[in-house]
Amino acid sequence: MENESQGRFRKLTGVARYVQLGVGLATPVTALFFILDLPLYVAGISLFAQQYLGLFLGLILAYVFISVPAAKKASKNRVPWYDILCACASLIVGLYVTIYYPQLLVTLGIYTPIKVIFGLAAILAVLEATQRLAGWPLVIIVTILILYGRYGFLLPGILAGKELNWPRLIS
Repeated sequence: MENESQGRFRKLTGVARYVQLGVGLATPVTALFFILDLPLYVAGISLFAQQYLGLFLGLILAYVFISVPAAKKASKNRVPWYDILCACASLIVGLYVTIYYPQLLVTLGIYTPIKVIFGLAAILAVLEATQRLAGWPLVIIVTILILYGRYGFLLPGILAGKELNWPRLIS
């Protein structure tokens, strides 16, 4: 009963609280960097909008994994190892897109194992964060749409889609 009265989000203390605050503050700072285009004006570096969005996605996902427990009955005063792992993976995926987006753009049609791994990690992280914040119905709908993207070519008539293999769909 005590967990239910605390609300949906974790009430962290100590180092975990500072990490949560740091990730939470880094998110609007990233947005300000994007809005003001500071890298261009300060260092003469032009960045794609997608580079900011990759970092923004990684920060938001990491914040969700740090702040929202996977289950209602989970502890609300500590971050379990699997949420730390998910938060780190989310940040790594976001940084990957931020750093390598120009190369990803040039090699868009070439599917490499690293692109598929990072794409799959991003999809799974977004689905898990969606489940925590919006619940299973939305995750099920999105999963059905992903499966339609892969197997839609098997459907008859106007429902048929283009055949896509998993690497292409994930990338």
